Amino acid sequence: MKYQPKVIGSEQPEITIVRQSPGQAKRRLVTAVVLFLSMGVLTYVAGYSIALFNQERASVQRDQLLGDVIATEAQLKELKRQLAFYQQEAEMSNTAVEIVRKENKLLLDQVSELEKANVLYHRVLTPEKDDKGLAIGQLELKTTSDKLRFRYNFNLMQVSGRMRVNGLVHVTLFGVIDGIKTEIKLNELPGSEASAKGISVGFRNFQSIDGELVLKEGFIPEQVEIVAQFSGRKTVRLRKVYDWLVEESNTDVGQG
Repeated sequence: MKYQPKVIGSEQPEITIVRQSPGQAKRRLVTAVVLFLSMGVLTYVAGYSIALFNQERASVQRDQLLGDVIATEAQLKELKRQLAFYQQEAEMSNTAVEIVRKENKLLLDQVSELEKANVLYHRVLTPEKDDKGLAIGQLELKTTSDKLRFRYNFNLMQVSGRMRVNGLVHVTLFGVIDGIKTEIKLNELPGSEASAKGISVGFRNFQSIDGELVLKEGFIPEQVEIVAQFSGRKTVRLRKVYDWLVEESNTDVGQG
């Protein structure tokens, strides 16, 4: 049924009214609701599938990283073991080298002592024509733990004759203090037990003189003079001058 009202004025468009039954409207509403719910379900299923896929991929990546960590830790452990072995081997090598060095130093010192003793015995048994029947042996100077304290040793010997001889020995150091040439007698050094009269000696074949001397602070030694004055049927005076040459003491090897 069409209804067309009459309107005065301008021409109006034609309006068509279609009647719709209540059943059709209800079916359309139900269809819209079903479509809406279907879209929601599809969206949920799609999201869940994507999340499940991402979770599985993350799990695989985690397992791979865990395997890499385990392998890396094993390699690190092996490298540490090798490093410890090489360090221990190096320490053993260094210890062996140090032992050999000390043994060589000891053997060299023993050879030096034997050579000096050989010279001494040779002079005692076969005196030189220039000897006055008496002689002063080689002076030895050695270090101690104190940089100003030194050990000294020298021998007096009778190269001809067998009578007992007595005398006095004077030791004098020549050096520099503040650029000035200086000489200091042994009895003038700090803590010296030598007297101003000298060191008393008495022997038949030979006598070893040893002791310690302490240098004055600032004194730089250059030479050592030994003067021996012997008395008896005739007076004999011997004098020898040595350069200040110091050897490292055996007890100081490897220290510092």
